[in-house]
Amino acid sequence: MYVYVYVYVCMYVCTMYVCMYVCMYVYIYIYIHTHTHTHTDTHTHTQIYIYISDIYIYIHTYIRSTYIHTYTHTHIYIYICAYIYIYVHIYIYMCIYIYICAYIYIYIYIYIYMCIYIYIYIYRFAFPRLPSRPKLRFFRFRSVSVSPFPKLLSTMHLQQHQGSSLWLRQPVTASHVGTQH
Repeated sequence: MYVYVYVYVCMYVCTMYVCMYVCMYVYIYIYIHTHTHTHTDTHTHTQIYIYISDIYIYIHTYIRSTYIHTYTHTHIYIYICAYIYIYVHIYIYMCIYIYICAYIYIYIYIYIYMCIYIYIYIYRFAFPRLPSRPKLRFFRFRSVSVSPFPKLLSTMHLQQHQGSSLWLRQPVTASHVGTQH
């Protein structure tokens, strides 16, 4: 049980990280393709990574220059809006990819479990069963006793069938012998 949970959590975390990088890559690729005209013919991985690094350098340089040289709130608001604009789009794409991957994993698990259930159903009902052990009959359990005195109980049982009792055995006297015919 815990192994399956651990594997599922690891797969989900790995998928989340992969989706984060994929979403960032796709977002930068789309941004380069739609907003710039210099890189339309040569979309290479190096240019995309350079563009990502340029975004980070631009953000940090902008906040440092704004904070050091000017102390107006307008520049801080502009920086916050630009920061939110960039990262909200990245997080939106990341969440979309995470949900898509989660649904894919759920459908894969459902498909696997359905295949297992179908295999078990076909194996148990479509094909003949293996020969099982013969069941013990009822008379084999009659000799089993729970009493601490099994021999005494068996003796009493036999003597009751013979017409006498173990604790009510009367001695044979002359009066009894005389009355018998």
